[in-house]
Amino acid sequence: MAYGNLCYGCFSEKNHEGACPVCGYEDIKKHSPIIIKPGTALYKDKYIVGRVLGKPGGFGITYIRWDRVLVAIKEFIPGDCAGRDANTLTVMPHSHEDKEAFEYGLKKFLAEARTLARFDHANIVRINGFFEENHTGYIVMDYCDGINLEEYLKRKGGRITEKSAISIMMPILDGLREVHANDFLHRDIKPLNIFITRNKIPVLLDFGAARIAMREKSRSLTVVLTPGFAPYEQYQTHGNQGPWTDVYACGATMYYMISGQVPPDAIDRKNGTSKIGQLMRLVPGVSQKVNDAIMLALSLDPSNRPSTVRDFQKLLASNNESPPRRIIDEDKAPPLRNNRYARNKNHQEIPSAALAQRREKPVPTVENADNTADSTQKIKHIETAVFLSLLFPGIGHFYLELYYMATILVSIALASPSLIYQEGGRFFIISNGGVVLVDFRCNFNPYKPFQ
Repeated sequence: MAYGNLCYGCFSEKNHEGACPVCGYEDIKKHSPIIIKPGTALYKDKYIVGRVLGKPGGFGITYIRWDRVLVAIKEFIPGDCAGRDANTLTVMPHSHEDKEAFEYGLKKFLAEARTLARFDHANIVRINGFFEENHTGYIVMDYCDGINLEEYLKRKGGRITEKSAISIMMPILDGLREVHANDFLHRDIKPLNIFITRNKIPVLLDFGAARIAMREKSRSLTVVLTPGFAPYEQYQTHGNQGPWTDVYACGATMYYMISGQVPPDAIDRKNGTSKIGQLMRLVPGVSQKVNDAIMLALSLDPSNRPSTVRDFQKLLASNNESPPRRIIDEDKAPPLRNNRYARNKNHQEIPSAALAQRREKPVPTVENADNTADSTQKIKHIETAVFLSLLFPGIGHFYLELYYMATILVSIALASPSLIYQEGGRFFIISNGGVVLVDFRCNFNPYKPFQ
């Protein structure tokens, strides 16, 4: 069934042939047999297939779909071991030998969907559902309006400043911490899998756990790792993988954002055929702190890396600044320093152990940065509360709550967000873009709930 009055690029109404006046999309007459034709209905006519989002990968294809609102749907179709019957849309293994790998991969694909559906984080793509049809599986996701990080960097001249890079990576790391807390790894973090929405909120896409598991099940399948962003242990049959594996990829992504250069492949570095240049030698103005944090994350030996995302955030965070809530757009980054280290494969890397010795004193964790931005002032208020409690039991606690309530009201005046009160005394301050600025619990409610 086709819906001729709709543009399959943005699903706006279009009552004529040719390019869409809204998004400029123009449907082509012939499509690759592996791609579902735009206008096709899926899941009992619930979803209408639109254009392909990005480039079809070796593991699956993601389409824009329409279900009264725009969504994105990822289809499981590993090109190495399966294809599509153009007449029935059925996905079939190429041979009997491929059947086991395909069925195993499909099982992992749907299991991944069930896991991801539990997450509800602003910086992780939201999974709305999943289903099986055409002998394969589909994951229904929120449609993110914007561009991927690779395209974002191109529009910025190929790279961005240290401050801007941190403003992108910190929220991604916040989301990744939630993923790791549920014993799940991404295993394919790279610029193409980080999306920048129109509201300048970074979102982590395209988890790779299912396809990695499928490759481990069938050694005949093509390796789907991205050179420069995958750590050495991912190339090994029984490599020791954990949160530090994703930390490496995040470090590589930051290296690329700031320098505009993809780090050398981990295999080449291990073999000694390529060396990685210190970031602060490539780019003028990069701080020692951020340089060391990124270079530690890029250690070949997992034991030399920050072992958790929280540890990596501590190394990146400034001692006196709260983490950014939204991407910081700065002017074009300064030109790269022209020196012999930029492309000299023979210079020595600073050993990870030496970098570890240069770590500065611990800084407040990122998750508590908002609550510790002015710790000295807050200590004074706590001391006052303790003094009042000694004179008048119960007054000190009430004093503290009044102080924090005043802090919230000042935040409202400065940021003009909306305040939402929920039962149980929990307050949220949310910006116009939907970003939670304050999450505060209060045991009393002097105001009526309001929106």
